[in-house]
Amino acid sequence: PKKEKEEGKKEELKSLRIITDPQIVVGKEASLKKLPEPSEVARALNELDDSVLDVELLQVVKDNACPTPPQMKEMDEIRQKNPNVPFALPESFMWVIGKMP
Repeated sequence: PKKEKEEGKKEELKSLRIITDPQIVVGKEASLKKLPEPSEVARALNELDDSVLDVELLQVVKDNACPTPPQMKEMDEIRQKNPNVPFALPESFMWVIGKMP
């Protein structure tokens, strides 16, 4: 169903998703809700700020918010096609962390 939206019904997209397995989405969303905003997570990672990201939260980031190269490529492509549509929660973290230097 999500592929249909991506291919022909862009106007109906509420958020951009590359992860389409509902069980994986639910698990990632539940874990990522414990974290600060994606930009704050990126700042904390960049500055090694352990007052924002403790060991447990770092594990959440590692397990749920670090995209693989194919996932980054897919997000780049979907972002180019839909520049004004926000990413869904897991993808928003993956996008910000994947773009870190």
